[in-house]
Amino acid sequence: GEWILSELKALTEMLQPRTTYLAAEEGCVNGCCELRTPPRTGHPARTGAGLDKLLTLASLRTERVVLGGGEPFLRRDIQALLQQGLVLQMHGIWFYPTARPLASGQPLMEALWEALKDSLKRDVCRGIVAPLFSHEAKAHDKRALVEGALLQARAGMIRWKKAGGSVHAWLHLDQENISSLAEWVSWLADHGVSAASFLFGSSPSGWGGTPWADLPSMAAAGRAIRAVRSRAEKLGVSVSCFGIPECVLPDDKVPNAES
Repeated sequence: GEWILSELKALTEMLQPRTTYLAAEEGCVNGCCELRTPPRTGHPARTGAGLDKLLTLASLRTERVVLGGGEPFLRRDIQALLQQGLVLQMHGIWFYPTARPLASGQPLMEALWEALKDSLKRDVCRGIVAPLFSHEAKAHDKRALVEGALLQARAGMIRWKKAGGSVHAWLHLDQENISSLAEWVSWLADHGVSAASFLFGSSPSGWGGTPWADLPSMAAAGRAIRAVRSRAEKLGVSVSCFGIPECVLPDDKVPNAES
């Protein structure tokens, strides 16, 4: 009995999360504040020795490190973070931005862009996960609370892809957009997206969500996702879902993103 308990304890200690998520705590997650003047109040960004420790632990324990929770590219210490990642010999850091700061012409971004391109070449950083509400500008901008948000996000996604980075889209479902998932997937393929996760409800990464009153039924969402999967794969876009249980959308039909 004691041997079994010790083996179970060892197994539990070995099981580590595939993704380590570090909150940036900078900027606005829903686009409702000006990107050029991110807030300087609230929770402080993790810096210095504390960030060193988190990065070191993450690099040892996980397959993927993700920095998000605000606009990670607006961190005051973002260049130091990239340098720390290089020193720690980290590979494949991902970011959860709106992709808007990546659009050219943003003063804060232009000063950072060369460092990001170098980090991509060295594989210190690898990808972005961009939250999208629709492939139609009017619908996306209404959810993002910023006019022109989709246009800026589109420009940022394309710029990141051309620099050698990967683009993963988190697609927030609602009653209107489930009827046009085929067009949305085509739009994603045209903009360099290699993976798409359809979200039902809220994002686990703190990127907001769709109000419950605007959500379709889970059954309707599941049918729409199943119907678009083969089209997505033909276009080179892998599809998964989050927030729809396997009793409604079996994993052998569409994989469930990790929780």
